[in-house]
Amino acid sequence: MEDFSDLINSRLKALEGRQEAQQRYGTLLAVMRQQVDSYRMGRTRK
Repeated sequence: MEDFSDLINSRLKALEGRQEAQQRYGTLLAVMRQQVDSYRMGRTRK
């Protein structure tokens, strides 16, 4: 039983780490998307 709870705890920690990475990556992607959009808008204005 103790091994099972250890397994669950390690899985939860791995998931937390992955979620944190997704949030960081998501904000990075959002910033990149904004830059690409503003770049495209700047090119179409000319």
